[in-house]
Amino acid sequence: STDLIDMAVYPNPAMSQPIIQFTLQSASRLQIVVFDALGRRISTYPDALWEGGTHHLKLDLGNRGAGVYFVRIVVDGVASTRSVTMTS
Repeated sequence: STDLIDMAVYPNPAMSQPIIQFTLQSASRLQIVVFDALGRRISTYPDALWEGGTHHLKLDLGNRGAGVYFVRIVVDGVASTRSVTMTS
C-alpha cells in the first residue's frame, strides 16, 4: 500500500504547462519523472520529502512539442502513472 491517494494531470489535453495534482495521507519521500511516448526521460524532479495533503506542481516538459507524455510518481516504491496530451 502507498500513501499516494490521488493523482491527476490537468488540463488534459493541454496547450502549455499542465498541472500535476497529487494527495498524500502523510509526509512521504517521492520521486516525479516525466517521459515522452518513446520512454525517454524528459525531466526529473528532485527526490524530496513532501508534507501530507494535496499538492499542485507545474509540469516541466522542457519546451517539447505536441505529443503524449507520461508522468510517474513513485512513493515508497509504488509507482502511479498518468498520461497527458500536449497540443500545439
